[in-house]
Amino acid sequence: MTPLERRYRRLLAWYPNEHRAVHEDEMLAVLLAATEPGRDRPSARDTLDVLRGALVIRLRRPLPPESLRLWRTAMDLAAFIAPLASLAGRLFESAILAGRGYSGPALLTLTFALPYVLVVHLVCLGRRKAAAACLWAWAALGAALLVPTVLSLAPAHVVLVEVGGVALGVLPACVCAVMLTFAPSPGAGSLGVPRLLGWAAGALAIAVVGVQTSPSSSLRPPAAVALAFALLALRSPVGRRALIALVPIACLFLLPPLTLGPVTAAALAAITGIPLAVTLWLARAPRLGGSPS
Repeated sequence: MTPLERRYRRLLAWYPNEHRAVHEDEMLAVLLAATEPGRDRPSARDTLDVLRGALVIRLRRPLPPESLRLWRTAMDLAAFIAPLASLAGRLFESAILAGRGYSGPALLTLTFALPYVLVVHLVCLGRRKAAAACLWAWAALGAALLVPTVLSLAPAHVVLVEVGGVALGVLPACVCAVMLTFAPSPGAGSLGVPRLLGWAAGALAIAVVGVQTSPSSSLRPPAAVALAFALLALRSPVGRRALIALVPIACLFLLPPLTLGPVTAAALAAITGIPLAVTLWLARAPRLGGSPS
């Protein structure tokens, strides 16, 4: 056995035993045939391809095709709900500021909601790429305008706090953009766009009225509405999966501006990145290596 073959077999050991028993010799022959003469170790590209294939198979094996279809449907639904929830959150904040007499900040917050109006409209029309491009551009513009301003105007001892606030303002747009970019086919699905828009409008109205009648905490009515919808979603297998996909956007709404030190930055990246990466991987798994039967 040559050193190259031995190293390839070590890589193929990442595949499940049952898969290797049937396909190992065939995969090894393909890898060796595609390797240029004189090489005694796998290339970085071949290594990544082998490891990626092993990971895909190990992730798909415990999940039946029906479960993967549910993840796909849930990710499509979550990719539509995320910008819709971001729009509702901006409108809620604007309404509260206006109700308390802060017309300037209310108008500014309403301006920040306008890109989400366009994004939701584009998703309703089925124009996923245009909606994602709009959010990526909005996030890039926000970072380009806000971060230099904060760094030039803020005192040194509050710079990190202010940059943390900017990051929490830009990150929701980034998360929504990632979901729209990689979700298989974002949309309302069987729930229907009119129903989701109606629910969002009703939830926004309940939250605004709740805060105006009990202004001691602006978080309680929105949290109560979100909890009610979460309990409703738990009744459905698609709803449960959609809730997991929406964990990053929910966490970003709940987090206050904070100092982005190494620990908090890593925690924020984990909170937003891990659930999003896992749900997107599961949602797109049926498209890797062919559709499930």
